[in-house]
Amino acid sequence: MSENDATITAAADEVPSCRRDGVHRPDDLPEQGNRCKECGQRITWIGPGIYDWESCEEVDLAKPRARYPAQRVNVISIEALNEADFGGRDLSYGASPEAQVQDNTRRAGFTVPALRAFSDTVRLHGEDVDTVISDLLGDLLHLCDALGHDFDALLERGCSHYEAEVDG
Repeated sequence: MSENDATITAAADEVPSCRRDGVHRPDDLPEQGNRCKECGQRITWIGPGIYDWESCEEVDLAKPRARYPAQRVNVISIEALNEADFGGRDLSYGASPEAQVQDNTRRAGFTVPALRAFSDTVRLHGEDVDTVISDLLGDLLHLCDALGHDFDALLERGCSHYEAEVDG
């Protein structure tokens, strides 16, 4: 290990507190590094213990992060999802918070045809959206196995895209 590869293993009293409840928790891919699933601080976990970490960036925990998730669409079924308004197909790539929310709402709408097609193909008519999404994710895992792709790596990449879009 070179000097530049050095990592920090912190004792319990040295760990910067998570703004949510005081303890950073890794996301589902701790061996590859990511963010605390509670507060979003970039962290890399280097050991099995919850205090074995390496901080990737300085974060002002007192300053809330601006986030621009898609506008909430309250639907339960795929049929209702087909009727929901996601604001069209064209992204504006605007810098204002409103434009970013609108673009992320449109991005959410881009997935509706895929969910509808999957639901029709596997005959999940009348199922709730959660069931269709979880079944699709499970079948995507099977597809990655069949193609020799690393689902976790693809999911991490997708999450990085999502974070970049939501964080502006």
